[in-house]
Amino acid sequence: MLRARWTKLSLRNAPCARSSHKLSAIAGKAYLFGGEAIARNSIDSTLHVCTDDGDSWKWQALLPESAPPARVGHAQAVLGSKLYVFGGRAGVEMGESELGDLWAFDADGGSWEELRAPNVPSARSFHAATSANGRLYVFGGCGADGRMADLHAYDAAANRWTALPSPPADVVGRGGATLEAAAGGDALWLACGFAGHETNDLLRFDLRAEAWERVPSDWLRPRSVVASLSLPRALLLFGGEVSPSDRGHEGAGGFAADLVAVDPAGGAPLDVAVDGPPAWAPPARGWAAAAALSPTRGLLFGGLAGSDAAPERLGDAWLLDVE
Repeated sequence: MLRARWTKLSLRNAPCARSSHKLSAIAGKAYLFGGEAIARNSIDSTLHVCTDDGDSWKWQALLPESAPPARVGHAQAVLGSKLYVFGGRAGVEMGESELGDLWAFDADGGSWEELRAPNVPSARSFHAATSANGRLYVFGGCGADGRMADLHAYDAAANRWTALPSPPADVVGRGGATLEAAAGGDALWLACGFAGHETNDLLRFDLRAEAWERVPSDWLRPRSVVASLSLPRALLLFGGEVSPSDRGHEGAGGFAADLVAVDPAGGAPLDVAVDGPPAWAPPARGWAAAAALSPTRGLLFGGLAGSDAAPERLGDAWLLDVE
C-alpha cells in the first residue's frame, strides 16, 4: 500500500495559468516551459523555475537569448543538467506550424542551444518524451499525416536520432499518451492516449531487447493528456481527459481527479491511499504536467478544467509526497 499526501503551494511570482505545457526537474528544481492560456495560442518562450528556498516555494522567470520559439503541445525530458525540448506546435489551427526542432537548456550555464542531428523524427505535437541511460525517447503525437505511434531515441553524446521498433499494430497512432522511464533505467512505460477515442493501453518497452510487451490494463480507466511522473516505487498518473470535448481543442472534455499507481516492475495496479479529505487534493483536470523532484516527491502544475461552456485554465501547484 502506498500512502500519498497532497499539499497546495502558495507561490511567489507564479507563471500564468496554462495547459498543454510541460514540467521537468533538475536537482530538485522544477522547470516549466510552453503552454497556452487561450486554446492553441502559445504563451511565450519564458522558462520558469520553481525552487524551495527553505521557507517557501517560489518561481523565477528566465528568458535567455536564443530561446526556443513559443509553443504548445511539445515534449521535454532531462538528461543530466540539461533540459531537452522537442517539437510542439506554433500555429493556431490543427496541423499548422508543427515543429520538429530540438533544443537543450543547460541549467548550469543558463543558456539554450538548438541541436541539429541526422534522422530527426517528423514534426509533431502532443507527443510524449522521457529519458534513460543518456538517451531521450519520443513517442507518437500528431503530425502532418495524422496521429502516430512511432518511437525514436536521441543519443545526446553522439548527437544522433535512431528509429526504434514501434508498438504492436493494434496500438494505433495517438496524441496525449504517457511515456515514462522506469526508475532502474531498464524499461519505458507507455500508457493511454487519444486515438480518436480515449484509450487505456499499457505497454512496457524493454530497452535492452528493444521489444514491446503488452500488459493487462482492463483495470485502467481510458484517458489521455495525463499528468505523470516516475518514482522508484511507482509510476503515478493523475487525472486526465476521460471523455473528449465536442468542441475539440477549443473546449473542455470530461476530466478525472484520481491518482493511479502502477508497479514499475510488472505493470500491475498498486493500492494507493490519499491522506486527507478531497479538499486537500487537486481538482479534476487534464492537459496538466508533473515532475519527480525526488524519489518520494513530485510537483503538479496547471492544466485544463471546467466544461465546454466554460473551459478554465489552472495556475495552481501541488506537492505530492509518497511513502
